[in-house]
Amino acid sequence: MGFGTIDKIYLIFPKPFWTAADNWGGHSFVFNTSNPSPDWSASILGFYTVRNQPNLLEGWITGAGARISETLSDAVVLQKCSSLLQGAIANQLTNSYINPTGLIRSQWASNPYFLGSYSYPSVQSVALGVSQADLASPVQDSKGVTRLLFAGEATNSIHYQTVHGAVESGWREADRIIQLVGK
Repeated sequence: MGFGTIDKIYLIFPKPFWTAADNWGGHSFVFNTSNPSPDWSASILGFYTVRNQPNLLEGWITGAGARISETLSDAVVLQKCSSLLQGAIANQLTNSYINPTGLIRSQWASNPYFLGSYSYPSVQSVALGVSQADLASPVQDSKGVTRLLFAGEATNSIHYQTVHGAVESGWREADRIIQLVGK
């Protein structure tokens, strides 16, 4: 199994630069991937308004760019995101003042308890015949007594990469515990 990363970057504004009259919900980015050395920010998918949070924009960043951004300071990430927005949409809105004052971001890949934000079947795991079911297999002691159970989206063969896959795997293991305790 492989583990990928999708992080969120929330940009904080003292007041929104967009207005209801703009009818603006956000901006998606499309980058030229033929650039031989793309910047980490080429992995930013876009920034979008957040319901009931009028001073925030929510950004999504994926893959290697997400992992690289986690090694950078908040100031560097904030400056780059601000530059991207200014370059992309400054002339589209009534108020062209686009200057976030802070950010909040996830850092799934560098978190030692997660090391990524979702799983996927990698080419190597498929070649080795390793599946989500293998990750879901309980560990037994030398006497054959089940001692350790695993749940999480990576152990769900159908709904991996999803929250509902993680929830379903928790139910699966709860049912398994009930069966074990019942014995």
